[in-house]
Amino acid sequence: MPALDVLYQEQPKQISAFLYRSTFGTVSEDITFIEQTGISRWFEDQYELPPSLHLPIVQRVTKQLNLKKTNSQVRIGTWLQHAITAPDQLRQRMAYALSQHFVVSSVGVGGRHEDLSAYYDLLVTHALGNYRDLLKAVTLNPIMGRYLTLRGSRKENLEDNTFPDENYAREVMQLFTIGLWEITDKGNPKLDDMGNPIATYNQDDVENMARALTGWNGGDLYQPMQAQEQFHDTDEKYILGHSLPAGQTAEQDLDSVVDILFHHKNTPAFFAIAMIKRFVMSNPRSGYIKRVSNAFKDNGHGVRGDLKATLYAVLTDPDVTKQLGDTGNQGKRLRKYHFGLITEPLIVATNLARALKMKPAGDYWNNWIHALDDFGQAPLFR
Repeated sequence: MPALDVLYQEQPKQISAFLYRSTFGTVSEDITFIEQTGISRWFEDQYELPPSLHLPIVQRVTKQLNLKKTNSQVRIGTWLQHAITAPDQLRQRMAYALSQHFVVSSVGVGGRHEDLSAYYDLLVTHALGNYRDLLKAVTLNPIMGRYLTLRGSRKENLEDNTFPDENYAREVMQLFTIGLWEITDKGNPKLDDMGNPIATYNQDDVENMARALTGWNGGDLYQPMQAQEQFHDTDEKYILGHSLPAGQTAEQDLDSVVDILFHHKNTPAFFAIAMIKRFVMSNPRSGYIKRVSNAFKDNGHGVRGDLKATLYAVLTDPDVTKQLGDTGNQGKRLRKYHFGLITEPLIVATNLARALKMKPAGDYWNNWIHALDDFGQAPLFR
């Protein structure tokens, strides 16, 4: 049996803590299962479960209630149903973390709640897959296209004084992949000869990436945006030190952009830090970041971007089992006092509901916690 599984068998409290981080709430059945079989088997079983999707339930309840269109109560109620009752808890929990990384908000898309459910299902589907596939799917999703205004972006037209939209080009670098500043695999900033942080990209990179991403439009609940080649800029582009040759199609330029960001030196550590902060702690030590970065770079079988391997590293790192956090300049003696994360209101609610084995009063779930009004937080809102 792996040493980690032995550790969890010898320290049952660790099992509860592990489940608290990796699901929407610890239940006794999972504790018993892990005591008997170990963390690794539970993780594999969770990985093998089919995704529990939101859109089919959202559509059913919307029809059942004779609503003209899906509203936030139906969408959030469905989210709560899956958070509390779905068997694929690990996948659902990862999808929630990804929704806070690849951000889309109802506030910015005019309350298109059916579309938002479809976007969330995209995250659920890719949650334990490969980061490159996820990044491309997010980029082509029509609701993301609306939110960050990539949808309908066209090549430069000097007669009309119009230019490619730069919004998504900037955010996909700043928020989703490489961040603002160059960092090491340990998450430490790289400095130039003057001791200043080094920017990962400049305005030229933004403008060239915006050009590379022109020509996408349309799409619906089930289909990504489609290329409209007449609106795509086919001239040469130069992005983050890479040349995209002239004459490429919209799809070819998109794949080039995704590959550049996927293989960028910053991406493993940037994503590792984001996931550690979503699941475990606000102030990870540099060694923890590096170990998760390494798992992103190579899952042990030569595959880069394996989200399953990355998440396993996030949840089972020695710093997690030993409860060690970065103390800044306060010394090693205080490492245990700097471990942990303030729990989000939504996670508090789902933990309580799962512990109580809560069920709906009727045959569908509604937003019984009034998430946005009472908690100030709701999935895909803010």
